[in-house]
Amino acid sequence: MDANVLIAALLRDSTTRKLITMGGMDLHAPEYLFEEIQAHSEELRDRSGLSASGLAEAVRILRAYVTEHSEADYEGHLDRALTTLRGTRLSN
Repeated sequence: MDANVLIAALLRDSTTRKLITMGGMDLHAPEYLFEEIQAHSEELRDRSGLSASGLAEAVRILRAYVTEHSEADYEGHLDRALTTLRGTRLSN
């Protein structure tokens, strides 16, 4: 999951939010994703119309559906990921 998906779920009661909370998917994100959300919390409050506590609660709820990974979890897989991406580009 990237920040755009999480932000979409925070901003409105949308299909994205429903997919995260009821879709039964195994969602993963880097742990810094939630730090990024926190860094932009004022803008997100303004855009969503939520209070600070309302936004914090929404983040808490959505966070429960996401497995967070530290950089160390994926650090050793970068070469394989880049190789896979290069192969995907070549076949398209």
